[in-house]
Amino acid sequence: MTDAQISKTFTHLVLQGKVRQAIRFLTQRDKGGVLQGNDIDSKTGKRVKDVLLSKHPDARIPEPRAFEPYDKIPDFISLDITCDTVTSVVSKMGGSAGHVG
Repeated sequence: MTDAQISKTFTHLVLQGKVRQAIRFLTQRDKGGVLQGNDIDSKTGKRVKDVLLSKHPDARIPEPRAFEPYDKIPDFISLDITCDTVTSVVSKMGGSAGHVG
């Protein structure tokens, strides 16, 4: 399976609310599982935390010219998230992210 196929399958499972199944899909692969920050990356020999940090540039404030100008602010969609909404969504989720009781 390619990385793109793995990503697509994981995303599909999460969007269906099958979080536990998605995590199991990722962690029960032959070539590895979840690594902790102090684990050693087999490809580089460096700590996983250091490898991940090296992939992220330092934060910076964008220049104003980086943003596109708009003549009008779009209308915002009003959201009404109630206890019933949350209960309905959570009841459809499975695994550790799902409804407890």
